[in-house]
Amino acid sequence: MEKCYSFMHMKIELIPVLDICYTYQDVTWPAGGDAADKDAYQAACLRRAGFTDLMEPYLSGTTFYQLVNISDANLTRWLLDYTRAYREGEYERDNVSPFFGGYVLKVDAEDKYFPQCCSNLADIRFWNGLADLKILPAEGHPSPAIHIQDDNIVFEFKDENEPFYPLPPDIILTVSRNELEVALANLQETLLVFQERIERINVVENLQLEKIDELLIWGNKVHADK
Repeated sequence: MEKCYSFMHMKIELIPVLDICYTYQDVTWPAGGDAADKDAYQAACLRRAGFTDLMEPYLSGTTFYQLVNISDANLTRWLLDYTRAYREGEYERDNVSPFFGGYVLKVDAEDKYFPQCCSNLADIRFWNGLADLKILPAEGHPSPAIHIQDDNIVFEFKDENEPFYPLPPDIILTVSRNELEVALANLQETLLVFQERIERINVVENLQLEKIDELLIWGNKVHADK
C-alpha cells in the first residue's frame, strides 16, 4: 500500500547543497561499496583534487555538500575547477550550468526530496514558482509529478523510466504554500551570503567572471525572478 502523508502545519526547509564529485583511476573504489565506503572513497578523491579541508556529505553515500559547511578554501578549489574549461575558452558562457546540486526539501526535520541528476542552484526558480502556485520545469531528472490543490502543493514521486535517488520516503507529499514561502525567504538570505562569497573569490583569484552570481547561482536572470 502506498504511503500518503500531509504536512500542513510543520516546518519546511530548503537546504542548499552542491554536488561535488571527483573520480581518479589511482584512487581505488572500495570493495564493500556501502555508504561509509563511498564516503571514504570520495574523501580520498577530494584530497587528491586539492581540497584541503575535510568535507562531510549532507547524506552519507552521496556527493551532496551543504553550502554553509563548505570552507572558503574548498569553495575556491571547486569554483576554479568548475569554471576552468569556460575560462580557458573551451566553451561559451551559455554552455555553463549553474553549480550542480540544488535544494533538499526538508519537512519537520526529515529529508523528503533531494536534487536529482543534472539539478543545479538555478532550480530556485522552480521552488519560487511553486510558492506562486505555478508549476515550472526543474533542471533535474527524474522529476515529481506536481499538482496544485487550493493553497497546497502535492508532489507525487513516481517515474516509470528512472528511479529517484536518494529514494523519497513518501510517494505522495503535500506541503503548504505559506510554509514554502517562509522556507524560500530563509533560503534567499543564505544564497545572498553565498553570492558574496563567490564574488569575493572572483576578485581575489582575479578570475574576471562577469556576473558570477548569475553564472553559478541564479542562471541568466538575477535573483531567480524574485
